[in-house]
This record gives sequence, C-alpha cells and structure tokens, in this order.
Amino acid sequence: MRGIDRTEISKSNLSILNNLINDIKDEKKINETKYHSLNSEYIVDIINFMSDKSLRDLLDDCIRKEAEEMTLIIVHKSNGWFIVKDLSKLSCPRITSGSPRINYNW
Repeated sequence: MRGIDRTEISKSNLSILNNLINDIKDEKKINETKYHSLNSEYIVDIINFMSDKSLRDLLDDCIRKEAEEMTLIIVHKSNGWFIVKDLSKLSCPRITSGSPRINYNW
C-alpha cells in the first residue's frame, strides 16, 4: 500500500488542513463560490465547536490534557529521561495510526 493511511495525517497535510479550516472560519469565504459546497450544517457545527481555536491549538490542547491526567515521561537518547512539567513545550505535529504524536521543544 502506498501513501498515507486514512487514520494518519502527515505534518505537511496537517498544516494544509489547519490553513483550510482557518480559511473556512472566515464567514465571508464560506459565501464565496469556491467554498459554496462547504456551506453545510456540518461545517458550521465544526466551526462553532472550534470557536476561536485552530486545529493545531485543539490538537496541542488534547495532548497537554492527556499529560495533565497521566504522568508523561520523555526518554531521549542523549538527554536521558525526565518527567514533563512544562506542558506548554508539548505540541502535536502529526497523527499516525489514528494517534497524535507528541513533540517536546527542548
């Protein structure tokens, strides 16, 4: 099988999807011809749920919430291991096999 599995979103595709959703959130663009087909109750519900947050913000919040509820220990080849305390350094750059991947900004 070639390409990306349907349960995966690469870093570049996540950026494209994030930008597309941000464009759609601009109500003026929904009414433009090129976005006319996206003017549906489903899109409106998604946009309302997202409020002022981007897709990236929601994914980052998701992994940070998980780290709050569980103890997140990072193991690094040269830096050793440590318990994550500063959750603001966590981000979600992509989704693989249906699960978010976590980055830590050293």
